[in-house]
Amino acid sequence: MKKENLQVSLEEYLKEDEEVTKFVSNENNNFWNEQLKISAQIPVDWLVEKDPTSVIVGKEKEIQVGKMVNYLGAQIELQREMRFADLFTLMLEIDYLKKNGFRSDIENVEIEMQNSPDYDWERDYQKFISRLVDEKKYNRSKILKHIFKNLEKRIIEAEVDYNKISDKLRSELPTPPTFYLEGPMGSGKSFVQRRLMLSYMKLGKDVGIRGFDVLSIRDPLDSDRPKIIKLLGGDGIRLTTYYDNVLRRKKTVEKWKNKVITGGIVAFPIYYAMRIGLQLAKYSWGLGIGVDPLADIGMWVNENFKWIAYITTAALGNKVINAYIKRISKVESKRPEWLSNAKSVPPVYVGSVGRANLEGEFKENAELPPQSWLRGSSMMTSDGKVAIIEQLPELTADEQSWLSQLIQERELSVGNKGEHTIDIFPIIYMGANPHLVKNIEQPLMDRLQLGASCYVINEIERNDKTEKKLFIFLEYYRKAKGGKPFTKESLEALLEISSKLSEDKHQMEISRRYLSMVDAALDRANHSKRPYVIAEDVVASLKETKSIVEQSLDVKIKEHYKISEMNITEKKVGVTKILGYLTDKYMIEHNNADIKKQLEDENGVAYIAEVSATAKELRYQSGSNGLKILAPKKWEDKRAHLEERLRVMLKETINMGNYDILVDLSKVLEDDETLLPAMYTAVLSAVENKPVKQDLLLAMNCNVKGELLPVGKINKRLYTAPSCAEKAVVSAYDFDNKISNDLKIGPEVQKVSNVQNLYKVLTE
Repeated sequence: MKKENLQVSLEEYLKEDEEVTKFVSNENNNFWNEQLKISAQIPVDWLVEKDPTSVIVGKEKEIQVGKMVNYLGAQIELQREMRFADLFTLMLEIDYLKKNGFRSDIENVEIEMQNSPDYDWERDYQKFISRLVDEKKYNRSKILKHIFKNLEKRIIEAEVDYNKISDKLRSELPTPPTFYLEGPMGSGKSFVQRRLMLSYMKLGKDVGIRGFDVLSIRDPLDSDRPKIIKLLGGDGIRLTTYYDNVLRRKKTVEKWKNKVITGGIVAFPIYYAMRIGLQLAKYSWGLGIGVDPLADIGMWVNENFKWIAYITTAALGNKVINAYIKRISKVESKRPEWLSNAKSVPPVYVGSVGRANLEGEFKENAELPPQSWLRGSSMMTSDGKVAIIEQLPELTADEQSWLSQLIQERELSVGNKGEHTIDIFPIIYMGANPHLVKNIEQPLMDRLQLGASCYVINEIERNDKTEKKLFIFLEYYRKAKGGKPFTKESLEALLEISSKLSEDKHQMEISRRYLSMVDAALDRANHSKRPYVIAEDVVASLKETKSIVEQSLDVKIKEHYKISEMNITEKKVGVTKILGYLTDKYMIEHNNADIKKQLEDENGVAYIAEVSATAKELRYQSGSNGLKILAPKKWEDKRAHLEERLRVMLKETINMGNYDILVDLSKVLEDDETLLPAMYTAVLSAVENKPVKQDLLLAMNCNVKGELLPVGKINKRLYTAPSCAEKAVVSAYDFDNKISNDLKIGPEVQKVSNVQNLYKVLTE
């Protein structure tokens, strides 16, 4: 790879996009230019804007198709919000007219509407209002100003039929799109879904998609039947703020009322007592001779009648204040409760398989089973949100049927929340593994075929173009993680490792494991004093990045080496070493056999094992074809099959009747594809008494004809091999098609074509 190729800009290699061109030119998409309002249009240029969300190597098609789904979904959602605002305002206006002298007129209009064959309540209401305006019975601009000035109060008091609004919107707008991703485990379905989610969130912010706030109000007189209120995103905050202000006013009035009453109760008795005491003192001291004290007090009361009036007024005022507080209390008792906040409630994620801690996973409670979202009460929080169902087949048949109907009807009736019908999910992303597709019910599959879909794989063809994309993706990824820059050598190492992970040097793999390895390389460099990520960081991270199962296997292998006491420096007769691949089947817990096998293949570690054989020459031919294999008890069902295959191979080379052959597999940890060629060469070595090189490890399979075959996970066997492993023998196919020697990781390899050549290489 030339150095200048690393400088290719993002726009340069993604300048032309066939998918976007095809989408824009499609005549079936005229709806987006004709029926939606001009103000709701999202520029189609957004589809060709390239940002870090799009830079996913090997996932460009999935991302681009997903962005088209986002584009259509955003168009629908933006139009829905605009129409909702218009229809909601009309409903408030009609409610105001009903409560201000026009109820009978409106009821007559509604009766006519129900009897009309072309029923359209919006049109008929607008005609009625226009007639009132023409007859000068109604000042529309003045009333609308009044409504919006007291909007919070009007929203609470108005009787708005949200179901009418929902029905009309569904009749006007198309079905929100779905995006179905199918691919094997670790292929990047979740990765694509999360990137599309981020892309949709950014698009919504740029074009002003507000979402919806959903609140409930429980009347103290009928708490079992709350009133559901749906508002555009942000209006719910205004409504709750209004009630907070009402509550503050109540507390302020009560505070000052208590102060006034307390002051009156204390001050007035003291004041009158002092005045009476003063009059009595004057009489007692002779200062008021000839004056009757009671008459004097009466005269004083007459003079101060205004104070008595003040007290009486205060008592009446107290009653008025109590009535005001009672009214405020009634309003405060109806304070809305949040069901869904467009700004704070995250997108709904269902069907997630143990991924609550992954970046981008938004869940209110990760402890709840994913299917708990597919319930009426939980769905109240989903209006205007995007659903991601990561493992569609894991839903039960009833839940799939419910979801199928939901996609078709685009609504949800929530009886226990006040008989309210809501619109949900502008977009639904769904994923499934191929071997589980059979568990998807046919009605739901039929619905999915009407939307967009992609098949996702990890591996992509390796060529100059995809290599450039990988380098640019790694640069974006590095910046997003805050890592140090890559050197040219480290980028080339990352390129080679992507081929090793794909088990094909002509392909590349970008998977969760690969990104974990990149993270480890960035961490190593960040904790060093070096200013760059170097190739050594990359190679070390490949060996360090292991699953929990692999870490457990490492401990098991170390114990194995202590017991076996292997020596790979000397030659031995009748002993062949293999580079085995250990997977702990008992640690991989999963009910599905196919998934269990995939996990076993993914979570494995290479180790060195010894296959030994003895061949006792018989003085007389016994004719018994004496061959016996010693194997662990857990292989008992496979031992007979191995014996039969080995016997067929040996018959072509030696006279089985002349030998009593014993093959020992007790030092092999697990049944492995490499056993047949290893047993064959060990037996020949024992028969011919030729020592076998112990530093050459066998990493191939073979058939009974002696033809060498590729072995599973050959690259992983090599890069997880113990440090003492220096040389390995592989099949010609693996050498030519799977192993890339550009990056030296693991033992040095050489190829052979058949077991005869293999035996020659081992014994020469």
